[in-house]
Order: sequence, then C-alpha cells, then structure tokens
Amino acid sequence: MTLRPLQDSLGRPVTKLRLSVTDRCNMRCMYCLPCSPEGGWVQRSDLLSFEEIERLVRLLAGMGIDRIRLTGGEPLLRNDLPDLVKRLHAIPGIGGIALTTNGFGLARHAQELKESGVSTVNVSLDSLKREKFMLITGVDAVARVLHSIASAAEVGLRVKINCVLIRGVNDDEIESIARLAEHDPYVVRFIEFMPFDGSGLWNPSRVVAFDEVIQRLATSVALEPTDPPVSDGPAREYLPAGWAGRIGIIPSVTRPFCNTCNRLRLTSDGRLVSCLYARDRSNDLRAVLRNGGSDDDLESLIRDIVSRKPAGCIEWLKGDDRRPAAAVPPPGHRVQTPMHLLGG
Repeated sequence: MTLRPLQDSLGRPVTKLRLSVTDRCNMRCMYCLPCSPEGGWVQRSDLLSFEEIERLVRLLAGMGIDRIRLTGGEPLLRNDLPDLVKRLHAIPGIGGIALTTNGFGLARHAQELKESGVSTVNVSLDSLKREKFMLITGVDAVARVLHSIASAAEVGLRVKINCVLIRGVNDDEIESIARLAEHDPYVVRFIEFMPFDGSGLWNPSRVVAFDEVIQRLATSVALEPTDPPVSDGPAREYLPAGWAGRIGIIPSVTRPFCNTCNRLRLTSDGRLVSCLYARDRSNDLRAVLRNGGSDDDLESLIRDIVSRKPAGCIEWLKGDDRRPAAAVPPPGHRVQTPMHLLGG
C-alpha cells in the first residue's frame, strides 16, 4: 500500500520512526528516569502489542517511513523482541532497523538480533570508570556494557556508542571515551545534555557544548569532517587521523537541528509524538486501534499530528521566528515529561 508521503506544514519530509517498546529500564540514569518512577510505569495492558505495532508500522511505511529505531526504556526488557524485529523487517519499504540499548543484556541477544534484521545498535556508555558509571546509572555494569559492545561488533552489528556529557560529572573522560574508536570501527558520539527533568540536575552551566568537545579532542588527534557529511542523523561526524572509527557530536542544545528534523516518536503506550519537546501528549493511536478504527482513521490522525509538528524542537522560540533560538533555554526551564516515557 503506497500513500501520499508524510510531510509537515513546513515541507519537512518525515521518514524515521523512533519506536518505544517499553518504558521500563534496569538502570536509573540520572538524566533519564525521575527520582522515584515507582507507580508511574505504563501498565502492561496499555503497551502496544506486537500486532498493533506491526499494523501501525505497515501503515507508516506506506506513507514513507523507511527507518525504524527500537527504543525504551530498555527495549531488551520486552519479551520476544527479536520476533518483533522479524515482523518489522518483513514490511515492504522498511530499509533499516536499529536498536538503542543500555547494553546490559545486549551480549546474549546480539546474534539473534542480527539474524532477525537489526543492522545497528546504539549503546549508552557515559563513563569508563566503575564508580562514576554506578553514580550515573545506579548499576555496577561498566565491564558488562563494554563486553556487550565487543560482542555486538563480533556478530557484525554496526556499533555506535552514545555518551551524554554532563559538566562536573563525566566531562573529564571525553578523550578516553573517544579513544574507544581508535582501534575499533565504532562511532563514538557525544551528546549535549538536554533539559529533561530526570533528577532535576539540568541547568545551562552543565552543558558541554559542541565547540568545547571539538577543541578538547583536537589537542590529541587531528579531526576531519566526513566527506560527504553524514546526512541521515543529527550527529556531526569526524574522522580522527589514523583511527579505525569515527567521532560524532550531537549539538542538540547549542546548535539545534530542527530545520532538518525528519522523525516521529511512537511511545510504548501508543502515543505518536511529533517533537521531543512538544507539549501535546494526547495523540493516542492506541485508542483508535482498540476502538475498531480503520486504517483510514489511523492515517487521518497521523497526518493531523504531523501537520502540527512544531517549527522548532525547543518551546522557547521567540515570537514568530521559525529558527530555533541559538541560546540555551531560560534558567530553570526543564521539560517535565521524563525521557524514559518518550523513547529517547
């Protein structure tokens, strides 16, 4: 089934879907989970079933969605996840399936995920130091995550390593984490700390900006931008001279990339979110699915949601200016919906 491609009111095509399969996680990262999420989890009966997910993805693929990223929470906590991957991989038009994971259980699932259709895994790794890793995640698992990264590469998965930089917490490890790409073909990506209200830690002073990361890395290795530039994601990637892998930087706060945003998010309980910072969280596809709605009903709602996709991903845009403000948000401003509910 081929339908009119998805495009928002500003003419931006929508081709990617971040698909959360669970809001639950076996880590408690300080920038993601609220301090006390107990009682706030999505009820299991409210999670989309694999059949419901498959139906929605099939419909979205007909409207031009061709890349899927499975997220959570921690997606490997969802039982039988490789079965879902097989279902999605078989849908015409889906050209790639990736997985974002904390790496805790990746090693034992890597081979099956590869065989099911996953091509890329993004693994969160915010410190190489045992005690600091425990501080950030609440779990003593840095050795286990490093083993998972190696295991994923061994079975042929493309590996990206994601590090959220927080000044005063892990910014002293920029160079050492980057060197994971020196001898292995990993893409090590540094992400600016975004204003989500996990532990209430965020403020502008804790953001380690794009320019600073580049300057720090350039003191130890020559960096050349990829040519042509990487165009299928938000990271700006660089080739360190003589290294096997790459370095990426995602400047989500200091250099927002809203004008090229091409993604939607589907939460684990069936809400379609057009922007990570959007205030509207009532876009309930699950209700349409479970109340007997037709594919035409779903398509109509999806197109309405996409038509309301904000011009910029930051709520504090000035007046009618469609360009995201270059400055950091006002002091004290945080997004109240925790990251684990939005699928990252």
